[in-house]
Amino acid sequence: MGVSSSEFLRAQEAAAAAANTDQRRRAKIRLELAVNYFKERQIKTALEELRSAEAADPNFADVHSMRAIVLSSIGETKDAEASFLRALRLSPTDSDINNNFGWFLCQQGRERESIRFFDAAARNPLYQTPAMPIRNAGICLMRVQDWKAAETYLMRSFEMEPGNVVGVYNLALMYLRAKDLERAWFYAERLNKMLPEQSPEALWLAIRVAHARKDEGEKQALATRLRRGFISSPEWAAFQRGAFDE
Repeated sequence: MGVSSSEFLRAQEAAAAAANTDQRRRAKIRLELAVNYFKERQIKTALEELRSAEAADPNFADVHSMRAIVLSSIGETKDAEASFLRALRLSPTDSDINNNFGWFLCQQGRERESIRFFDAAARNPLYQTPAMPIRNAGICLMRVQDWKAAETYLMRSFEMEPGNVVGVYNLALMYLRAKDLERAWFYAERLNKMLPEQSPEALWLAIRVAHARKDEGEKQALATRLRRGFISSPEWAAFQRGAFDE
């Protein structure tokens, strides 16, 4: 019995889909191996696994994004950027890739350029952690001392995740650097209250704010907690040097 042309085409499409699924499956296995090797700082092996993943499925955006992250970690910024851009061409709305590329640009001193990628990451309605790229945008804008824009982004992320300690820390730091000391104190105090355990970073930030506010009582009380809990910490060493503005 003969086979119609439409049946033949459907069979071809099914075979191609099965092949693509198998390619993606093999690429995912290699990608997972690469991620694990990268976590163990086995960079050479991670890159080898990523090459195998790319050979299995050249159009898998996550492979190129991970390659960019690995290359960036060893200072290969030109190749890292090329890999990020390849990933974005393959998956332009992927929030993780947009966020990671935005952070890469921020680390390269291209803070203004990074913002549109953070915005793109946050716009995706399916993204489960939109507060993260919004917060990252605020942190990057702090680097160029754009306090108004930084405040806008950091407050947006705070409204979405009021319990996120990174967001609260950076709000306190941003207001300290912007010389808005009452708001800086509000968030520094909030940060130290919300942490389940004392943190030298949080205590030191609050000490710096208290120093700027000329509140010697709070400053000394916080310094006592820092000394008792973290006498060997860089933060206690900074206090002893009087490095409140570093």
